[in-house]
Amino acid sequence: MLSTRPRQIFKRPMGIESRRLTKEKKSPEMESPFEVAARNMASAPIPVEKIIAELGINYAEEQLPDEDSGMITRVNNVYAIVVNKGHPKVRRRFTAAHELGHYVYHRDLIGDGIVDDAAYRSSTSGRYANSRIKPWHEAQANKFAVSLLMPLNLLRKTITNFHLEMPRDVSDLAKIFQVSEQALRIRLEALNRSRN
Repeated sequence: MLSTRPRQIFKRPMGIESRRLTKEKKSPEMESPFEVAARNMASAPIPVEKIIAELGINYAEEQLPDEDSGMITRVNNVYAIVVNKGHPKVRRRFTAAHELGHYVYHRDLIGDGIVDDAAYRSSTSGRYANSRIKPWHEAQANKFAVSLLMPLNLLRKTITNFHLEMPRDVSDLAKIFQVSEQALRIRLEALNRSRN
């Protein structure tokens, strides 16, 4: 009986050559978004714009209608994340991470693009109206943004290293991570649950 599996003609080199291959930096196309993010999560604040750039995604801050926080678009298979430069820095960082979450999890649904309003709901009208993005997709992009900007292990380490006491020092911790106090309080609840 003939096998339906393709024969492996080329074998991976062993020895020195294979070690060199594993030490070479992968191109953005070969490296997963999670690998890129993990490499950039050693200290706060997490460099979300750098992660976006390393993934080969264009990033810009532009004046958008106040009700729009940001968008991710695709033109000729090139992705771009645009955030509203009129919003505070912590909001722009969260929006960038949220749109990156759409790139990571919803690339097959993006089409030409997605515009998210101030409540991080996809627009259902206008140039980038996208009815394929559902509320649970938006929730998933929010969870991605929270996890990226405020990794639990880094929060624990920072609280310990800076001798911070919660909730008294929430403002200081929010400044270190460059996130809103509201987002940080929600994340700290998850940190407390993980300790129990």
